[in-house]
Amino acid sequence: MPPDNPGRLTALCRSFEQTCPTHPCSGEFEPTVCSHWSRLNAWRAVPRGGQVIQVESAARPLVDPRVRDAVIACPDRGSVLPVSEQDDCGCRGRELTECRAGLGAKPGRVTLRDCLDCRSSKLFGARV
Repeated sequence: MPPDNPGRLTALCRSFEQTCPTHPCSGEFEPTVCSHWSRLNAWRAVPRGGQVIQVESAARPLVDPRVRDAVIACPDRGSVLPVSEQDDCGCRGRELTECRAGLGAKPGRVTLRDCLDCRSSKLFGARV
């Protein structure tokens, strides 16, 4: 849908020094939208060569291979839940998966972080 009032600044957009592309501002309902737009615009402003360097040099968090393998082999880990059962669109990195053991904030629905914590506590008695 094209914006009704392109260039309109809301208080949230002003805090990120950007022009809101929609009206009404999506950030009024979900404040993380404005920070997402801000980061996306900053990324787009980086020249292509700079983007490649940033991506290649970005430090990736390491997960102990034993924990990773335990999550992959977990007999309770099911498939990714359908979009209708997800908490959000998935853009926050919290895609939900079925848990046959009934774990998770909502029993039976777990994030990868939940699985890593579960498996690491069984392997080492601590969280990763």
